[in-house]
Amino acid sequence: MKKLVIGIVTLLMVMSIAACSAGLQEAADSIIGEIEGVVSNNEDSNATTTESAETSAEVTEPVAQVEINEDPGDYTWASEDEISISLDGNTASVNNPAVTIEGSLVTLNQPGTYRLNGSLEDGQLVIDIDDEGLVRLVLDGVSIHNTQGAAITVNDAEKVVVILAEDSQNTLSDGSNYQLEADSDEPNATLFSTADLVIGGEGELTVEANYNDGIASKDGLLIDGGAITIIAVDDGLRGKDYVVVRDAELSIDAGGDGIKSDEEDDASKGFITIDSGVFNIQSGGDAIAAETDLQVNAGSFTLVSGGGSEVRGDENSSAKALKAGNNLTINDGKFSINAADDGLHANNSILVNNGSFEIASADDGMHADSSLVIHDGEIMVSQSYEGLESANITINGGQVQIAASDDGINLAGGVDGSGMNADMWQGFVPGGNAGEDQDAPSNIDPNAGQGFEPGNRPPGRRGMPGGGPGMDMFAGAGDYLLTINDGVVLVDAGGDGIDSNGSIEINDGLVLVNGPTVNMNGAIDYMGTFALNGGTLVAAGSAGMAQGPDSSSTQNSVLVNFSTAQSAGTLVSLQDSQGEVLFSFAPSKPYQSLVFSLPDLSQV
Repeated sequence: MKKLVIGIVTLLMVMSIAACSAGLQEAADSIIGEIEGVVSNNEDSNATTTESAETSAEVTEPVAQVEINEDPGDYTWASEDEISISLDGNTASVNNPAVTIEGSLVTLNQPGTYRLNGSLEDGQLVIDIDDEGLVRLVLDGVSIHNTQGAAITVNDAEKVVVILAEDSQNTLSDGSNYQLEADSDEPNATLFSTADLVIGGEGELTVEANYNDGIASKDGLLIDGGAITIIAVDDGLRGKDYVVVRDAELSIDAGGDGIKSDEEDDASKGFITIDSGVFNIQSGGDAIAAETDLQVNAGSFTLVSGGGSEVRGDENSSAKALKAGNNLTINDGKFSINAADDGLHANNSILVNNGSFEIASADDGMHADSSLVIHDGEIMVSQSYEGLESANITINGGQVQIAASDDGINLAGGVDGSGMNADMWQGFVPGGNAGEDQDAPSNIDPNAGQGFEPGNRPPGRRGMPGGGPGMDMFAGAGDYLLTINDGVVLVDAGGDGIDSNGSIEINDGLVLVNGPTVNMNGAIDYMGTFALNGGTLVAAGSAGMAQGPDSSSTQNSVLVNFSTAQSAGTLVSLQDSQGEVLFSFAPSKPYQSLVFSLPDLSQV
């Protein structure tokens, strides 16, 4: 690595370029105020190659899952086999011994297909069947309200399928207090089932859950079609064994979790699979939470959890947008996320194969305890404490844009945050000199990543925002690794731009970093090695802890420290020996250090 120290206000660097790569004629242009407007004509930067995919960090295989209890016959039947039930205020009428009616209590006693219409003003539909066989409910303009319990409850059945008749509008609601049997806490949802529950069709269903959950199954829950609106004081949709959703429109306003699968005792259960659909979820807790694996194959998602990113979540509760107790896999989809906690979270691994993401989080944009792999997609983390965080992160392609008040990309394990002791503060102010000890500011919001006020840091965090490895800072490098094989990565960070408590390896792609303005942080910070073997890297930030690629690299790089700080927007332009501009970079903040590298950069 060649290190230069140049003290000028407007910098024009002319280096010897062996050859001008056509794909890097203009790597960046007009990055002022925030990282945006990047122009790159490297057409392959978003492609995921077989080679790069093979070099990705290992992702743990999903847990073996139970089969979904679904059959093509669930959705087809002969109309002449229907049993018609007419609901009428405080009673109902039917001409079949399979149904008993006691005032406003309607009980189904045999398997079969039941078509319901009309309303019960204060009543209940009960399914209580010992025999094997399918129970199919066709809701064709139904309104059921029960002041003292669930509107529909399945006490006993093999499987229940609810069909929302085409063009029908149906409503289920309950009261705020249930009259339950002694020593029982069930039913606890407006639509409650002890058996596998399937909901489908082309109609509409509105569920108003004033007591607890909206729709809940103690076994599996499958939603296949329909437009369902749920307002619940606790969880919106809950399937204990699993939740599977496809081709549905779900609008959920839940005081607890939006969609949830929570089987804890069987590793083959507790999963959520979303194949398609439109999802608008506001939740006090997690928007979508799986006890084990969560997989999204497609769909459009608008998720607001815990009140959104402007609300710092309670450290003792969870308010994540997408959460998996084991692995989270995104194959495609469009996501608009506003979370008081992590945007995407997995206790093990996250795999992003494609998709479009707009994430605003009061905590991490994406957090995985073990590994985070991005193959492709468009990822915009517009607000976060830390943008991407995991023990191992691999980026094989796509476009990743991060704004973080602390670290943009953080490689760490075991602790969801980092910091340094306040006594070690070294400040940086525009126009100041690198290395000057200054008092820690006492009036700066720690969420901004620019200072530290003792006793006023974000809940659950340790030490100073944007610090190094915190309490472990004097320990050796951990077994953590950031690998960038391709793609476009743009970082704007109040703390370290890229912070690895282990090592960094960049093999290709475009990486631009607008780093910190305090000397206790750096645009690039690592404790192990930094091997730069290809691609374009430009990182601007403070000079106190500035680092660049090390001698293990196969591609040349330059680390420049300025004697005085450069103003925000001061243009850095790199030219070849003939004066041709290869790229221009205008950091959005004051900076006193710059690291850059191109594939054809050579020393003279």
